[in-house]
Amino acid sequence: MNLFFLIVNNNTMKKILLFFLFFFNISHIYGIEDIEINNEYLIPKFDKSIKVYNYFTNSDKVNIKVKPSIDETIYGDGEYIIDENKIINISSNDSQYIIKIFKDYKKNNDKGYLEELIVEGYDLKFSKNKHNYYINIDKEEYLNIDYKLSNDNVHFSISGNGNFDKSDNIISIVVNDEKYTIHALKTLEVTRIEDNNKEKKSPKKEIVVLIISTISCIIIFVYFYSLFIFN
Repeated sequence: MNLFFLIVNNNTMKKILLFFLFFFNISHIYGIEDIEINNEYLIPKFDKSIKVYNYFTNSDKVNIKVKPSIDETIYGDGEYIIDENKIINISSNDSQYIIKIFKDYKKNNDKGYLEELIVEGYDLKFSKNKHNYYINIDKEEYLNIDYKLSNDNVHFSISGNGNFDKSDNIISIVVNDEKYTIHALKTLEVTRIEDNNKEKKSPKKEIVVLIISTISCIIIFVYFYSLFIFN
């Protein structure tokens, strides 16, 4: 007991003790860093504060990968057989999430969806569950974008394709109630504008001015020196 009070009353030991208590509490706020299903992002993209997610699939099985932020036990990851709509609970020692799996989304969704999205000259690696894409463009003024819809009932529109005069040019693709975004990144050339009213000093002019100033100083010195001698 006396040793405990000695440690607490010592300022250095007190700081060390508070540091360990603070670090221990911070490291256990969240136990899950990321969740992926079949190597695809969740909808919306995984965020520690969002506890419920939807995932649509036509496959008979899904593989859930969970990345923990600390070394702890994860429950709910692995491979699942999907024969109907399913709810999967993902949890760790400090957090818990729910993933709602909707089976045969293609058959049940009368509105349809975007099956393929192709940008000519770029490897987009499109997935209907991934909504943001980034490509680096050079001097293109317009991108050739091709797409495939699941059926004719899909409301489809593209905006922002062309006039790429920004460093991050946004191309928006709306498919029914979902929005896909292509960020066309471009390196802008910066042109330096010279001030025409600002006179550029020539090295020769500066030398001439220096010589004239030196000669003037000598003449003035000789003049006053002669006045002093002869008077």
